[in-house]
Amino acid sequence: MNSLSKAISGVGIVDIWQELQTTKVSCQEAARLAQNRRLREAVAMAETAIATWSGRKDWPHKLVIHTCLGNSLDELKQQLSQWRKQIAQANKLITNAQWTLQTDTGNPLDTQALAGAIAIYQRCDDIIEDEKVTKAIQQCQDELARRHQFKELMSAGESHAKKHYFKQAIAIYHQAGKLYPTEEIKQAIAAAMALVPQEEKYESALQRVKQAESEGRFRGAIALLETTITAFPRLDGIDLLKQLKAVVKGREQFRQGLQAEKNGDFPAAESFYRHAQKLLADTNDCQIRLGIVAIKTENWQEALAYLEGVTGEQAAYLRGLALARQGNLQLAYRQWQTVSDPIMVRQKETLRQVSQRQRLLLIQEIETSVHSGNLLQAQTLSTEFFQKFGVNPVIEANLYEHIQPRLAAEFWQNHDWETITEVTEKKWIEQPNITNLHNWAIATYFYVQNYPDKIFNLIIALPTALANIRKDPILQDIPWLGNQSIDYHLLYAEFKRRLETAVDEQKDIDIEVYLNLRDRLRLEWAALQLMMESSPSGMEINEIFLTPSCYSYFQSHWSNLEIQLNSQQRVLSALYTPWGMAIAACLTGDRERAMILKPMTNPTTEIETFAQNFVAYYEGCYYLQQQQWHHAVKFLQQAQGEIQLNPDWQRELDQLCLLQRAAIQDVSEHLSFAQVWYDIFSSQAASSYLAEYKAEAIRAQLVNKNIDLSNALEQLAAIKEIDANNPVLLDLIENLELSRELEEIERLFQQGEYEIMVKKAKNSRRDRVRYVVAEFFIDILINSITNSNLNEPQTAYQLGKWAYEICPDEPEFQDVYRSLRLR
Repeated sequence: MNSLSKAISGVGIVDIWQELQTTKVSCQEAARLAQNRRLREAVAMAETAIATWSGRKDWPHKLVIHTCLGNSLDELKQQLSQWRKQIAQANKLITNAQWTLQTDTGNPLDTQALAGAIAIYQRCDDIIEDEKVTKAIQQCQDELARRHQFKELMSAGESHAKKHYFKQAIAIYHQAGKLYPTEEIKQAIAAAMALVPQEEKYESALQRVKQAESEGRFRGAIALLETTITAFPRLDGIDLLKQLKAVVKGREQFRQGLQAEKNGDFPAAESFYRHAQKLLADTNDCQIRLGIVAIKTENWQEALAYLEGVTGEQAAYLRGLALARQGNLQLAYRQWQTVSDPIMVRQKETLRQVSQRQRLLLIQEIETSVHSGNLLQAQTLSTEFFQKFGVNPVIEANLYEHIQPRLAAEFWQNHDWETITEVTEKKWIEQPNITNLHNWAIATYFYVQNYPDKIFNLIIALPTALANIRKDPILQDIPWLGNQSIDYHLLYAEFKRRLETAVDEQKDIDIEVYLNLRDRLRLEWAALQLMMESSPSGMEINEIFLTPSCYSYFQSHWSNLEIQLNSQQRVLSALYTPWGMAIAACLTGDRERAMILKPMTNPTTEIETFAQNFVAYYEGCYYLQQQQWHHAVKFLQQAQGEIQLNPDWQRELDQLCLLQRAAIQDVSEHLSFAQVWYDIFSSQAASSYLAEYKAEAIRAQLVNKNIDLSNALEQLAAIKEIDANNPVLLDLIENLELSRELEEIERLFQQGEYEIMVKKAKNSRRDRVRYVVAEFFIDILINSITNSNLNEPQTAYQLGKWAYEICPDEPEFQDVYRSLRLR
């Protein structure tokens, strides 16, 4: 049987065991309740648990507490003290909240006291879970919501009253009165009621004005309305008056336009009609008159523009007339088909016959042009036919299956690659689609074979074609592949090799040209690699991907088209900015070139800011590689936000900083660099480095006596916030705390307070302190005996006893203990 079992065997082992288990459960449950802010319950349970053992003075119970409960009860007592403090704090907050509520005047427009009480109650709720507090918060919030609603209703009522909508204001005031029937509400309702007769008189007059307007008596309506709003200036009446005056002015402008048109002054007529159109709500008459003026002046397209969207037979007739005068007889006939006037029957029949005759003549011209080999004219005539008479299956098939393919073949077979490139590039600009991209890229490729100095053109075209290679059905037929099935990876690699070879050939011709071409090509490859990493992505136009160089080269031509970047990759997006070539250089490790290529302008967008920070990071790394950390600082500080988001950058930065650290000799420089490293990115390595040298700096101050022990320990405690586990720091703290303990013990010795000195040594957690003090007593004892300075045996015994109490098991002191019979 072990010592615990022996101890409790005679005092009811089962009872003590049950109490022990109950206490353990109570400790855990109290902690759980406290964690859930149920502090009152936690305190009650903790008090019960502590009370169970606090009155037990017999040694078996003490042994149980020491052996089985350990520090649990002491910890629970400490927690209980903390919980009681929190409850006291919560009670104080409840009292403050209640006092704040007592200052509430009950004025529904005053919410300050309620809001303050809610804030205090919520602080209390953060500390303790209390049903009364929860209920009080809800009650205060409900009351606050009612007051806010009342305030909004009062504001809305006042707004309506100011605008002279008194009946609506009264209805709103009544809603507010249901919440709080204040004297202010009653006064507001009474004031509004007094003005309701004037409002009703105004509304009656307004109805008469609208009746006059509907009957066309605008001047009478204006006169009545002016009198009405003078007495009752409400906004809807004022707006209606402006509308009526605009109508009168518009009608006058329209009348003047008719007169000018009658006099043959068509420019003046058009001006009057345009002004009338701006003033009148119904603009159909103005549009028709403008269309008639345009027809009279033979401006057929302008007439059609004026008449667009206008319904009715007159408008249809005028549109047909303008189309007929332009030679678009088929469209004119369709317009006149909707006109039912008997007079139009003969005109429509005449138009139909003329249209058929022109149609036959145009077909004959197309046939003649084809037979004579004038395919370009045949293409033009076919397009003209479609515009005048609509689609004809025979002519359409002839155009797309015979005329255009023969024209295309002749175009590509003449081998004038400069002209072909110009034409295909123009078509690509006009209509950026996969076919035009393919033709332009192929033409540019062969053009550069004859003119190597035009390699820049191919850098613009080819990478964009490669970005869309899998969308290009035409690209199945590559000249040097013959009949083999296409291998996209091989094709990509072959084009890449040829383009890089062409650029390399410029190296011996002009080094600056070569460097610029290499920078541009590196940008394209970097973009292509990112675009193809997962699903294709990048800048798009008409679902065609654009590489950065192509985008920047043609961007101005496509201002009317939507260009968007469908990519979540910020690095890819940054390649399309002015920092693109510098970023590409960074990605390939050419950081020196990136520093040359970066623009000197400030960023104007979020992605340009990212691009600038991206290059700044690599520039900072470059200087760290050169062990020039002073130059690196400003660049790394600029990129600090991005560094903290990028784990790869963090790892690289740690490695470079470690290399830089190894090259530093001066202690003050170590401290400066450590602080910079830590400020930019507080990694474990940076934290350890900074904590170590800050600790060393404090050690140096102690050696030079520039700081006392207490201040040193205070500063070292702050340094632990940087790195709590730094061995240099912990060792220094341990040594200083040891020194402080020994200083305190020495002070007690000098003051003759031996008992306190022994007690402090016994309670020290440091073996070193206990050993030093015990050794001190042993040394006094031995020296005194050796020098015959110790006359009384009890003095020797007391010195030995003190040493024994402090270090009973120290091997070096056992002989002394035995001689004094302490063992």
